Amino acid sequence: MIALYENQPVSARVRLTDDDYLRTRYYLHPDGTADITVGRGPDWTVLACKECYGKAVKTVLDLEPDSCVFDLSPAARLGQPGLNAALEGILGGSHRKADCLTDVRCPTLTCYASGSGFTLPQLTAAWQLAEDIMAVRNYVNLPANLLTPMDFAARLTALAQGLPIETTVYDRQQLEDLGLRGLLTVGGSSGHPPALVVLRYTGAPEDPRRVGFVGKGVTVDSGGYCLKSASSMAGIKGDMAGGAAAAAALRGAPQPSIAPQRIHYKGSRGFELATSGNKVLIVPEKAKHVCKGTCPNCRCKDKKARAKARNTARAAVASGGAAVA
Repeated sequence: MIALYENQPVSARVRLTDDDYLRTRYYLHPDGTADITVGRGPDWTVLACKECYGKAVKTVLDLEPDSCVFDLSPAARLGQPGLNAALEGILGGSHRKADCLTDVRCPTLTCYASGSGFTLPQLTAAWQLAEDIMAVRNYVNLPANLLTPMDFAARLTALAQGLPIETTVYDRQQLEDLGLRGLLTVGGSSGHPPALVVLRYTGAPEDPRRVGFVGKGVTVDSGGYCLKSASSMAGIKGDMAGGAAAAAALRGAPQPSIAPQRIHYKGSRGFELATSGNKVLIVPEKAKHVCKGTCPNCRCKDKKARAKARNTARAAVASGGAAVA
């Protein structure tokens, strides 16, 4: 977890400058501490924020300090999205593939936040969100022999512990009772039994709206009838990323400062947090326009009149008469 900086002794300090984008410099002091600067360039966006802090933490870790303070004032200027991006950059920049074996989600060094424009609850929420993203990374990186369907189900339900989320895991017998033959047919080719995980957010029972996140959770996608080639073997364990992302997105719902509003879904890339806000977003479908004759500059009446005239003419021709429009 990250803490507010209150003049604690630290081994490294990070701040962003107006230098060229991602241009990194560091200065080693005689006492062994270090100052690291990273250029943020002319266009300061949420994505740039994540990349700058990610580059900073990589440089910090190369110097092997035991603690570091990050100036988050530039991130705070972008609001909560900036804080989310900065902490995702810090955790993501320090993340290693081998971390999946022990489910490490945070840097080994002690992290502090300095600067202004943010509060501790905002900082805590952003850190928790970044941890959830790292959890999804760990699940994707785990080899399939260490993440069977039931293992994966246990990890997803563990994400909901302590939150208003009801969890249900359907095993093979329950799936058969429900008649889910498609799932059973795919899972039946494995030596490990299939499972279906259902997570239900129960924190807003008075809200009549219902939104469903559906994520693919295939822990090994061999290709089925058309077996995948050897060059694809490294990626067949990643077809459970959708299920992991859906569970992590639902986990963010109970966070008071990351209330759900909208979700962006981008095909094979899975769920992405929207960069335009501090929340998980759900894009509403555009409602079909129904004319009531009160629209600004309404032309719907003209269209209806022309359509009525055409229909009258066709009816008259069909009956052998004449039509007057």
